[in-house]
Amino acid sequence: MIQRVQSLFLAVVVLCGVSFLIYPYANSLPITETSNITLMPTRASGFNTIFYIGVILNMISIVGTFITIFLFKNRKLQIKLIFLLIIVNFLLLGALYISNSNAQNN
Repeated sequence: MIQRVQSLFLAVVVLCGVSFLIYPYANSLPITETSNITLMPTRASGFNTIFYIGVILNMISIVGTFITIFLFKNRKLQIKLIFLLIIVNFLLLGALYISNSNAQNN
């Protein structure tokens, strides 16, 4: 049973993190062809360090948020982990921005 409304918001964060893996979050428009950019590693993504940092940060965010949902009995720890996950998500946002700008330059 859901103990607090913030558990619903945390569930939405987990769904958004999973959607980054499945659905494209950006389009790369080089001169020759258009390609979608997702966080699902494929052979076409090549070796891009920033891309894999984004994948790792997204996985940390998904797993950490999922674990945080079940810490509703220890609210102080839950709040500390949520602040840590906010920082991880800002780092993820930066990695996505850098990865997208690198993909558009190539």
